[in-house]
Amino acid sequence: WADLLIGKDTVRVINLHLKSTTITAQDMQFVEGHEYVLDTARNSKLKSIADKLAENNIFRSAQAKKVEEFIIASQPRKMIVCGDFNDVPLSYSYNLIAQSLVDTFIAAGSGYTYTFNGFFKLLAIDHMLTTEHFDILSYEVDYSMNYSDHYPIISRLKLKQDKKKQ
Repeated sequence: WADLLIGKDTVRVINLHLKSTTITAQDMQFVEGHEYVLDTARNSKLKSIADKLAENNIFRSAQAKKVEEFIIASQPRKMIVCGDFNDVPLSYSYNLIAQSLVDTFIAAGSGYTYTFNGFFKLLAIDHMLTTEHFDILSYEVDYSMNYSDHYPIISRLKLKQDKKKQ
C-alpha cells in the first residue's frame, strides 16, 4: 500500500495479489481441450484440480481477512483497492474485501467482462474497488495488452469535493 497526496487529499492505494489457484497450463489444457473425455485417469486428475482449487480458496480466504482488517483500520481514509484477487465476484474472498467499497465495474462497466486470459475467457478475477469518496467515470479491460495471463483494468476516477472544504 501507499499513501498518495493528491492536492490536499491523501488517498491510500492498496494493491494486492491473493494466492493463485495453482492450476497449471497442463491442468488448463486438460479441461479446456476436453482431454478428460478420453483419459482413463480423468477421475484422479479432476480430483487433483478440484483439491488445488479448494486448498487455495481457503488460503485466499485467510489473506482476504487480513486485507479486510487493514481496510477497516484505514477508514475513513479515501482508498483504492485493486489487484489480482484470483477470485470471482461471487467468492467469499472478494465479498469480504469489497463489503464497504464500490466496485468500479459495477459503477461504470457494462455487459460481460473477463480479466483472465484462460479458462474459456470466463473469469473476472482482477478487481478495482474504491471508497465512496470517488466518482467512477469509466471502466474497461484492455484486451490488447498480452504481457500476462491477466488483462489490465483501467478505471477513471475523480475525487469528490469535500463539502467541508467548499
